[in-house]
Parts: sequence; C-alpha cells; structure tokens
Amino acid sequence: MTTYRYRGGSNLSLAVEPLERRTLLASSLRFAVVGDYGNGSAEEAAVAAMVKSQNPNLIVTTGDNNYYFGEAKTIDRNIGQFYHDYIYPYQGSYGPGPADQINHFFPSLGNHDWGSAAAQPYLDYFALPGNERYYTFTAGPVQFFAIDSDPNEANLGFTNPSTSTADSVEAQWLQHGLAASNATWKIVYFHHAPYSSGTTHGNSAWMQWPFEAWGADAVLSGHEHDYERIMTGGIPYFVNGSGGKDLYVFGEPVAGSKVRYNGDFGAMIVDATDTSISYQFITRIGAVIDTYSQTALGLPSPWVQTDIGRPAISGSATYLAGTFSVDGAGQDILGRRDQFRFAYQALRGDGRIIARVGSIRSGQPRIKVGLMMRRSLRADSPYAAVMLSGGTAAVYQQRKAFAANTAFAAQAGIAAPYWLKMERRGNVFTTYLSRFGRRWKVLGRATFSASTAYVGMAVSSGEVGALGEGVFDHVALSRFA
Repeated sequence: MTTYRYRGGSNLSLAVEPLERRTLLASSLRFAVVGDYGNGSAEEAAVAAMVKSQNPNLIVTTGDNNYYFGEAKTIDRNIGQFYHDYIYPYQGSYGPGPADQINHFFPSLGNHDWGSAAAQPYLDYFALPGNERYYTFTAGPVQFFAIDSDPNEANLGFTNPSTSTADSVEAQWLQHGLAASNATWKIVYFHHAPYSSGTTHGNSAWMQWPFEAWGADAVLSGHEHDYERIMTGGIPYFVNGSGGKDLYVFGEPVAGSKVRYNGDFGAMIVDATDTSISYQFITRIGAVIDTYSQTALGLPSPWVQTDIGRPAISGSATYLAGTFSVDGAGQDILGRRDQFRFAYQALRGDGRIIARVGSIRSGQPRIKVGLMMRRSLRADSPYAAVMLSGGTAAVYQQRKAFAANTAFAAQAGIAAPYWLKMERRGNVFTTYLSRFGRRWKVLGRATFSASTAYVGMAVSSGEVGALGEGVFDHVALSRFA
C-alpha cells in the first residue's frame, strides 16, 4: 500500500489559493469527487472552477476522464487543461504541476478511458499507486480504494452484465484491503454504478459487491450522468456523473434512492475528520443540492463492524474504556441464513478469542449474544459460535457448508455474566464456557475450511423489528504462531 502524507493546517475558505498552500491536519481532509467530465467543454471548465474554489486537498474521479476514445491526442486537453495543478508529475502543455511535487489527483478508469487499447494513454499520463488500474492510498483519516469496474479489466472476471464479480481477483484484493485497514473512513470509488435510477445505464449488477460487509463506509461511482444518493444497507452509494458531459434522465427510483438531481452540472465536496464525514453535491454555480453526514462509531482499530444478512433495522457497535456494546437486530442466527450485527477482525491462520458477556439488555426472549468465527461475511456462510441465548442458556452452533442447515446444542441454566472462548486450529473450531474465566468446558467443535476466518462478537435480537444489546468486556484476540 502506498501512503500519501500531507502537512499540517487545513484551509477550507472559498477563495482560490495556490496549490502549495493546500495542506491539512493529520486528522482532517477535504477532497473533491468529479465524474464523467473529460470532454474539454465549457461545462467541464465551470465545474473545475467550482472545485478549485473549494480548495480541496485532493481530487478523485469516478471515471470517463477522456472522451470519447481515451486517446493520447485528447487526454491533456480533456484533463490537464483544467486539473494540471493537481497532477504530479505533470508533463502536459497547460502549465506547471503542483508546486509541492505531490500528486493530488487520483482517477479511476471508465469505459471511455478503455476506448484505446489496454487503456494505455491513461496509464502513460498518470503516475498512480499499485498497478494503476486499481489501487489504494491514505490521506488524513481516509483510506481510498480505486477500483477498475470496466469489463475489459482482466482481474475483474467479467462474464456478463447480470453476474456478480465479487469473487474476482480484484474483488478479493479489495476485501482483504478493507479488512486490513485501520483508517477511520474507508471510501471505495469506481465508474459503473451498482445501483442507479437512470435510464441510460441503470444498475451495473456485476458491481453489486458486499461493500458494507467488507468494511466500506461509502461507495462512489459515475457512468450515469446525474447525481443520486442511494442508501443500501447502512451505507450511502453515490452516483456522481455530472462533471461535464451531457446530463441524462431518471426513470423509476431504485430501492433506497433518497436524492436525485440532473438539473445542472457539478461535483461532490467531502470533508472528513476522525469523528465525522460530510458529503455535499454542489453545482457549477455553487448551489448545494444534497448534504449527507456520517459519524464514526468509534471501534478501536483493527475492529470493524457490519450487519450480516441485512436485518430490517441496522445495528451498531461502540467501545468505551475496555467495554464493547453491540446492538443487533435480526430474525435469528440459525437455519440456512443468519441476521445479526457483527463486530469482528479478519484472522488468517490459527488463533483464539476470549470475552466475557457482561450483560444482555433486551426484552427479546430469543436474543443471542456471543462469539463467532465465520468463513465469510455472507449470510449463509459456514460458521461456529458459542452464545448466550435468551439470557437463560448457552448454545453451541455450527454450519458446515454454505447454505447448509445449522446444527446446535444447548446447556440450560447459564446467564450473563459468563465467559466465552473460541479457538481455531487448522480447520477445527472449538467453543468453550467458563463461569469465572479460569476453568474452561468444551461446548462443541466444528470443522470447515477457511483461508480467512472472520472472528468477533455477534448479537441478534431474534426479532425483525427490534434491537437487542450485548455488552462484552475482557475481550482478547490472539494469533498463534
């Protein structure tokens, strides 16, 4: 991973300032998002002027940087003409690059950039991290993941428009990168919108990856020439394709669509700190069309959290002074698919997790609170778990294969506070109970293969429309040599 570090003191005034004065505190970042822009038009020029007036520390793009065919003869006119003072090294003809000799421009590939063989003019024009087609970098409290969503990308494994590519080489690279990230905010961006109410392209089903389950906080895309904010699960999906090329019309709103706008060209301005992140879509004349904010829930790194199985109510997890509080809804952890809130880490190889369930706060008689190791974050994944159920029993559960039925065993008369432990050795997952955390009793063992196990604290209220809370303390996760 390439890390880009910036100097202290963020200036967020509306006045245009020289690039060498664009600096930020380690805990803050302002960045712009521009998409479907690179046609050399007056509209592109106006959007670029608005973006510069916001004085961002860096710019990311959601693709189609160089219309129509991604050619070398048009790329500087379509990009460098307007953004040369963000690009380093800049070797075009429109002026100097950034005076601080740091790159501030991080594009993603669009279908028009692939119009030339192997997208070579794009790869030649920019100097980007990694393989330059998909890559990651960190600035301030944000880790960015640029994805190549075009079917021409060999590592995307594209077969047809309706088949997900979530098992591809590129997708697994993203999943592992998100799991390993300790950034406050993890932003994924690419060209083809997974969900869109537009009529020109609509949904790009092959890019409907489980971004939230993998740890992303937001997904940015383009392709459809409009602006839209869609809430899917617990995170926002932004369609941001209004950067300069002609605008498109909307059809029927897709599920979760909250804001749709195609009245003028514009771009997004995003402000991130260690505690919050705010997204705005601003038109070329400065009108603010949409504002959306997220607040960090504050799990200590490298813990992350997600809902498994899309419960009707999104859960949450927080940490304070050695105690984890996990709120989860969901029908159950049972049968062939699960619904619950999961606070977890990725475990490669063998290891152990220990925690005490200090209390269970819920009026739901079917609540489950405990420890789990899963092969994946899919709702039907193989797993093993040890949990307190309904506040009156301990249960051991396992699912040996994807979509298989759950097997379980229960021991009555056990209530919080109580100690739980799980160990992984090879493909064997063993669960334990202890009243005081000293003498351990084996409750059950499961066997399934998993190159990476997702290990952590699980809470399911046992009711679709209600949250239940489990409080964990003395949490310790260790990896065996």
